[in-house]
Amino acid sequence: MLKTYALSLFFALLQLFAQAKGRSKSLRHTLKLIEEAKLSELLPEQESSLEASGVVYVNSSFYVVFDSDTFLAKIENHTHRIPENNFIYSEEQTESEFEGIFYDNLTGHLFLLQEAISNSRTRESYNAKIVEVSLSSDLRNYTPIESCFVNYSFKTDNKGLEGIHIFREDGSKAAYLLCEGNGCRGGKKGDTSRGVVLTAVYRSATPSSGCRWEVIRASELPQSLHFKDYSDLAISSEYKRVAVTTQQDSAVWITDFESVEEIDWSKSGAVYEFPRRKKNKIAYCNVEGIYFIKKNVIAVVSDKAKKKQSSRCALKDRMLHIFEIPELGGL
Repeated sequence: MLKTYALSLFFALLQLFAQAKGRSKSLRHTLKLIEEAKLSELLPEQESSLEASGVVYVNSSFYVVFDSDTFLAKIENHTHRIPENNFIYSEEQTESEFEGIFYDNLTGHLFLLQEAISNSRTRESYNAKIVEVSLSSDLRNYTPIESCFVNYSFKTDNKGLEGIHIFREDGSKAAYLLCEGNGCRGGKKGDTSRGVVLTAVYRSATPSSGCRWEVIRASELPQSLHFKDYSDLAISSEYKRVAVTTQQDSAVWITDFESVEEIDWSKSGAVYEFPRRKKNKIAYCNVEGIYFIKKNVIAVVSDKAKKKQSSRCALKDRMLHIFEIPELGGL
């Protein structure tokens, strides 16, 4: 009798697992490609691999940031090369490792996020940095205004922060910052944790210390996501919608909110996969940056395919993509 009960329990658990797996799949949907183009086909020839890492859409132009170069790209026409598609160069020496970009409507400045750079002589501590820059009137150069560390330390320089959104809270500048690894850690330690968004408040420089972004809160993303990594963050105050992309899982999580100052990061939403190849093989292997053009239309940029990845990944790397989000009744 005990054996019969054990078998019954086993099959009951198996059925529950199958149902849960079915529900998980049913919550995933596929984005619809509108158009896409290689960045090298849109911009002037450049001795660069154009490893795109972030994008914003401002005044009918895309601004793209790269993790391997200090210049930015301005793209007015996203289907073919025109003279107005050009690079924006820094007027002052600055470091690269840019992983995020944000346009501030109040000042007209851009905020560039550096993933994690050394903040100690012993190189045992790495911190992200937020660089505020102004654009020249001809949009051919930019000038760094202020560069401030985020007071959240990482042990390596390649698993830091990936996405940025600046907003105002009680009159002060604040930022949402997306961690690349689960639990805001890299490697195996973060595998079983949840995604994390940090909230940081800007603190101006004093006679005794430089400017900084002080982390005041760490918010976890829904446990149901099960993303292996996180590559960018997009928040639209106009459409009251937030999106978080994952490179390894080639998908984006989208949910709605009521107030940008009080986003419920654990709120359930919907997961949309980037279009797959045959046999459900991932085609968009290097999704890095995302931005809302409309409520149901997103711009995405992709990084350079890695040597360890399948050759198919290079077909969709270093591109600007436009996708439509299928309309769902519950989102």
